[in-house]
Amino acid sequence: MYVNRICALVLVVLALTSIALGQQTRASLVLTMLCRDEDVNLKANLPAWTRVADYFVFVLDNRTTDGSASTIQAILSKAGKQFKIVMNDFTGFGAARTLGLTAAWDNFPQATHVMISDPDWAPNLPTINLRELDLSADVFRFTSIDAPRNGHTSTRKMDWLLRNRQGLSMKYHLHE
Repeated sequence: MYVNRICALVLVVLALTSIALGQQTRASLVLTMLCRDEDVNLKANLPAWTRVADYFVFVLDNRTTDGSASTIQAILSKAGKQFKIVMNDFTGFGAARTLGLTAAWDNFPQATHVMISDPDWAPNLPTINLRELDLSADVFRFTSIDAPRNGHTSTRKMDWLLRNRQGLSMKYHLHE
């Protein structure tokens, strides 16, 4: 019994020390998405992402002609989420994703992690548990669910969940 009380006291002291030193003890997530005419996908999938992410960054292509921006604002305002929309002259996936990562750091440096997603992906919620994220590791795997196409839904194993830090960039060789 005495040992249990000492262990409990040590845990409380460690928790208070980490808070006093400015170390986060809970993971937090900023989600980034590239958008061009994604209103339908945002309406279908963004509400589920609000259960996962604390903050959001959208890189919105200047050629967008649908209601993507107003859909983002309506869904995230209703959910009480902080977000940033960055307008962009799309010059390639790598550059646009890097812009999103930079905006994540610039606007939400308090977030411990950043995730790269697409509007047509829905989170596979059991694979994204913020309580399980190691605050010292750099990359994590999760599963996303692609929007149904031709009557089929598929899943992707992704490793685009990273520690949020200054200077992150992405090259996207598939499309560039």
